[in-house]
Amino acid sequence: MLKQHGLDAELHDSVLSRLLLASRGHLRLAQGRTREGVADLLELMDREERQGAANLCLTPYRSLAALGLHRLGEGQRALALAEDALAWARAWGAPRALGTALRHAGLVRGGDGGLDLLREAVQVLEPSPSRLARAWAFTDLGSALRRAGRRSEAVDTLRRGLDLAHRCGAHPLAARARAELSVAGARPRRHALTGVDALTPSERRVSARGAGVGQP
Repeated sequence: MLKQHGLDAELHDSVLSRLLLASRGHLRLAQGRTREGVADLLELMDREERQGAANLCLTPYRSLAALGLHRLGEGQRALALAEDALAWARAWGAPRALGTALRHAGLVRGGDGGLDLLREAVQVLEPSPSRLARAWAFTDLGSALRRAGRRSEAVDTLRRGLDLAHRCGAHPLAARARAELSVAGARPRRHALTGVDALTPSERRVSARGAGVGQP
């Protein structure tokens, strides 16, 4: 798709091209083209630094680049960039950006310190209207808890992530949450834990009759 629209090559510097670099980098990381995605995001960072001002609306790209570097095995560089991105996000204060930066930093840091950051990400995003950001936060925290051997807490957290991912239609993320639950020895009986989607077919029929739904 990028090649079809002439967006797979070098982009001249402009406000629009920076938005495209952020989107292209994100897409390439999602496609597993990690090195190319990181290159796009680092190029965006260089362009903003040369200008002398960062676009706060694009702040998450910094932590996303850190996560990509972590996947490439560049641990120290990834951690430094993740901490820098987190400082930017804390200064800005927008819940979604801060929660995302906390989540990425937690994944990069790992260990108990990483768990603390992932917990904070969930806490920051809890009141946020962004279900997808919350779904990622719960799923990543649950996965980290499962790896740390905290099965009971991991299962509860992963089920929250699965519920949110299902409600967002984020099927790959939901599949990942289900896989993590399976590894933890739990089997989710339903996608949704709350709301009408959590009801069985029989419960839905009773609820519908009680509300007068379907009556002539």
